[in-house]
Amino acid sequence: MTFLIRSDGKILIQYRNKEKETYPDCYDASSSFHVTFGESYEEAARRELGEETGVDAPLEYLTKFTHNDPPENEIVAVFACYSNQSVVINLAESLAAMFCTKKEIDEIVESKKPAPWLKVAWRLVRSRI
Repeated sequence: MTFLIRSDGKILIQYRNKEKETYPDCYDASSSFHVTFGESYEEAARRELGEETGVDAPLEYLTKFTHNDPPENEIVAVFACYSNQSVVINLAESLAAMFCTKKEIDEIVESKKPAPWLKVAWRLVRSRI
């Protein structure tokens, strides 16, 4: 997953499409990805960031964690991307997206409908971005 961060410190959060197979109608990071055969975590993160937001900018690796919440059972790599490029949301992936402050993301993670991996990742990286 990738957190896209603007120079004002706000972070892009997406709201997953109702048609998504896993965790529809949930908040998620700026982009999330699955690694395909022969692809590195960074290559997958770059590909999905481009597909989901239209942004192509350098990534900074932050951490990895395991996620087991059926049907998901995976290793999640977390990246930061610092960019002020214009964002174009892929409506097949997300219904909406917004740039949020850290406090607003805290509220989403604690009281709204976050995808479970967003909750874990945010706890691990909040102080580092």
